[in-house]
Amino acid sequence: MRIQTRFTLLLITLGLIGVASLLVLPVETLGPEAPPLPTGLIRALSLIQPLLLTIGAGYLGTRLAPKVSLDAPAIRLLANGRSPMRALLRQLGRAVPVAVVVGLLLIAYGITFETFVASAENDALARIEALKAPAVVRVLYGGITEEIIARWGIMTLVVWIVWRLTGRPARPSRSAYGIGMAVAALLFAAGHLPILHAALLSPPLWLVVFVIAANSLAGLAFGLLFVRDGLEAAMLGHALAHVVAMGFGVLLRL
Repeated sequence: MRIQTRFTLLLITLGLIGVASLLVLPVETLGPEAPPLPTGLIRALSLIQPLLLTIGAGYLGTRLAPKVSLDAPAIRLLANGRSPMRALLRQLGRAVPVAVVVGLLLIAYGITFETFVASAENDALARIEALKAPAVVRVLYGGITEEIIARWGIMTLVVWIVWRLTGRPARPSRSAYGIGMAVAALLFAAGHLPILHAALLSPPLWLVVFVIAANSLAGLAFGLLFVRDGLEAAMLGHALAHVVAMGFGVLLRL
């Protein structure tokens, strides 16, 4: 098997592990009425979109990333039959400080969001609790799959488009990376709006802006890790940010 094929399959397999974690989400309870289909079938059907996005982003990123000096070095070492541990440890050292900062941001975001929702409607907070993703989903789907879709797929595509439009220089400019980071971060943030609208039918504009801004900041941080240290650094930063947020959340409840 060619190294590039092994690399793509390894990357997509990691993403699909995150997709599989979505099976623990009680999606069948989110509708206003009892669903007509069996619970297992509903949960399986809910995986189709993220599965296709993961495969598409994995393949697209693998084709375009080398052209714009983006990479997943640890996964590439593994595809070459070499140990990725040294690369992962180096990436971990860069990811941990970002994870702490973003984790604290997530705590502040969660407190602000839940405080307003609790005061807005009697049952809104209960709906938010029902929509909260379990830890395994936050770490695996958020940390791995979302990074493959948002950074490896979307961000790489945008950087590649800007690179082509600017004459295909030897390496994309900082502005090309910046535009890619911003677009991916905004789309990543917009993906969190359905939860807001599921909790509040008509959320105020300031809350919509707050949700987009907070998640965009996190997305920009992960994008910077991707550019500087590779996709795995963004994955580690994202996954550990959720671990930090959950850890502080437990301490705040004591």
